Amino acid sequence: MIDVIKEGIKKEIEALNSILENVNIKKIESFVIDPLKEKKLNLNLPKGESFIYIIKSIKPIEQQTIIKGIEEGKKKDFAMCRINDNFGVNKENCLYVGSSHDIVKRLQEHFGIGGYQKTYAMHLAKWWEYGPITIEIYSVGDNEYLQLFEDILWDYYKPILGRQGKK
Repeated sequence: MIDVIKEGIKKEIEALNSILENVNIKKIESFVIDPLKEKKLNLNLPKGESFIYIIKSIKPIEQQTIIKGIEEGKKKDFAMCRINDNFGVNKENCLYVGSSHDIVKRLQEHFGIGGYQKTYAMHLAKWWEYGPITIEIYSVGDNEYLQLFEDILWDYYKPILGRQGKK
């Protein structure tokens, strides 16, 4: 029995080492933008890659304002993202951690640019009142561990909005 457990642990360690060898994450963009003023995103990003993005408020986030904004968006029939119970424990005013293969489209959904009303997103243009936000974008290539990387960052930042895990 103990040998079976030891062998299983060995296999898990080998699998983790394989993941570590395949980590090739590169920060490719970091910028400040005002979601209420931006009408189009002009990002020149590589095609055919997977991206992880982190969206942070520059100003401290007030729980009641976030709840009110999300609820107002729902009343207007927008598919608003989930509010998490991470107030007071999230790091760096983190609003959202996500991943996408089409990062420009996904950020446009979060900003509320274009006709993405039925896509679950933050739709910031409809309610945001905190001014500019910071967006960090990381390329992970075409990596099978994209969801694992996103979940690790989600655990670390504890974002106020969105959900953890495979969508």
